[in-house]
Amino acid sequence: MSGADRLVGTSGRHVTLLVLRDAFNTFASVWHGKRRMRNRLHGFYSAQWKVYAREFLGETSFLPSDTIMVSFNAWFSDADYRRELASKLGLDHIDRP
Repeated sequence: MSGADRLVGTSGRHVTLLVLRDAFNTFASVWHGKRRMRNRLHGFYSAQWKVYAREFLGETSFLPSDTIMVSFNAWFSDADYRRELASKLGLDHIDRP
């Protein structure tokens, strides 16, 4: 059994997701986090966010071609987006109030 199978099970289907949150909220969360994280904000976190953003925009192709790109902001605020994403993932869409 592979490491991934031990962590998530052997469903027979693995999906790669890239979930990207906007930079302002991402960095605000880091800023309000632990001090050691805050000290790395301008270096590691901003550079890493740019790597993810470039992949999200299709400027790079490090992840598998069938990766599902998810905008956290759109998922959070748009019921139609959540419905579409659920469909892509083969899940039932349930928005609970």
